Amino acid sequence: MNGCAHILIGDGGHARACRDVASGQFERLFHLSDVDDGKSERLGSFDDIGRFPDARFHLAIGPSRARTELAGRLLEAGTRWFSLKSALAVVRTERIGEGVFVGHQSYVGPNAALGHLTIVNTAAIVEHDCVIGDGAFVGPGAVLCGGVRVGSYAMIGAGVVVVPRMEIEQGARIPAGVVVR
Repeated sequence: MNGCAHILIGDGGHARACRDVASGQFERLFHLSDVDDGKSERLGSFDDIGRFPDARFHLAIGPSRARTELAGRLLEAGTRWFSLKSALAVVRTERIGEGVFVGHQSYVGPNAALGHLTIVNTAAIVEHDCVIGDGAFVGPGAVLCGGVRVGSYAMIGAGVVVVPRMEIEQGARIPAGVVVR
């Protein structure tokens, strides 16, 4: 493998969404997975990250303890990241960390800030002046009204609505469909 490879870490459901968003953005997209399913793009397991010093990675694992632990370890190690933003998303801010995922039909408003490894999933809305911490997950169809603050590694479930200026703690888990007032 010559040059700078783009490698997804993971091969589950969120990785499939990542590949869909990445379609056509890279000549080849490889992946690392702890499960060998015989795919030709698989380069090895998570433990093989160090074998690719010139590569850029994207953490393609959905919200889970495994994602949180791996993200912390890789951020500390200085891993180089690439972000994935759907051509069908609208992003109106420049305040975006490394390794961010913004899915199809999502909206990120003016002056919003997305931390490293943040996931803004399909059709999610992150309105103006929101601050989303490192590794946080905003589920499909979730709506964060203006000025919401979400702590690192928090998980906002599908269809959640968070009213303006609310604060979600680091590591919090908000189940699908809830209104946070």
